[in-house]
Amino acid sequence: MSIPTLQVYLESELLLMPSYLKNQLVDEMKETNSVLEGEDIDAFLLRILREHQESFLIAYNKLVMRKSFKYSALFELDDSRNINDILDSISCEENATTLTDSMQTLNPVRIDGALKFTFLLQGGRVENLEFRPYKTTYTILVSFLEISGNKFVEIDADNVATYFRHEDANFFVNMINRVSEWLRNNCLLTLHPIDLVNVLDEFKNDVQNATTQNSPLVSAQKMILGTGSQATLDSADSETIILPILGELKQLIEDNDDLFSQATDIKILLENFITETEEEADLPWITFIWDNRVKSKKMQVKFFLSDQPYTLLNYYHHTRGRGGMNDATKCLLEKYSESRTGQVTGNT
Repeated sequence: MSIPTLQVYLESELLLMPSYLKNQLVDEMKETNSVLEGEDIDAFLLRILREHQESFLIAYNKLVMRKSFKYSALFELDDSRNINDILDSISCEENATTLTDSMQTLNPVRIDGALKFTFLLQGGRVENLEFRPYKTTYTILVSFLEISGNKFVEIDADNVATYFRHEDANFFVNMINRVSEWLRNNCLLTLHPIDLVNVLDEFKNDVQNATTQNSPLVSAQKMILGTGSQATLDSADSETIILPILGELKQLIEDNDDLFSQATDIKILLENFITETEEEADLPWITFIWDNRVKSKKMQVKFFLSDQPYTLLNYYHHTRGRGGMNDATKCLLEKYSESRTGQVTGNT
């Protein structure tokens, strides 16, 4: 990308960048000895961009790559090329001069081995009984990973205020789907969405069987019964949860086998209820905790088990930034690769 083109792009993004991101960018500038002193923040950032572009880009790239995103989806990448060759084949230079309107062609920018899509979103809200329009930038980041000899693509979606979503209940999923389709259709990448249900089950089994002390722990799970009743079990102490309520019933029957043996009809009814519920209940989400031993490092990830072909990850309750996301992603994909290797070995 030529310098003038890149500058035009970044100037347009700065004009719409949310204030909290501008403040974070100013903080990153301190590492390049560019310090805000009594100057208007917008004027300061534009001046550094125009007069010290290299320093600006160092801070800008660090901001993007350190940023913690709210949602994420994982895909297996079927491609014999190495990741650098794949990225080199994706042209970003000509399409990076303008921001991407949500109804127009996508315009990615390559940053440190990743693709960044910056959308222009428009919305508004009522303030003092008067409607006020707003604009903001919105980021999707695509990372290319190689873990345990396999290649993967991670698509991360930023959070955004509800009034920019235009009452779209599936806003984040739709943004992820749009970018994944762009990668398939425009870059001709073969992406296989990853359903993490089996991986999460293996984590639970690891904890139950004391296979490893490093596995994440289940902290909450929701269950919707066929009757429409709902139950959510939230364990503050991160106890192992097999399924809300049902795990407790199983243990109750096992601990009181002598008593239930004297009332076989009741025992059969309970066992049938447990079996039918396990087979028919809808489990819309489950939450795992990483690094529960140290409170300051604890990170919770909610996994949405929907009808999407992939499992949507929702990162929350952590202060570990991008590093925490990377650790969780690596853990998940290592377990996924291990599981796939085991399946292949078992079928040979």
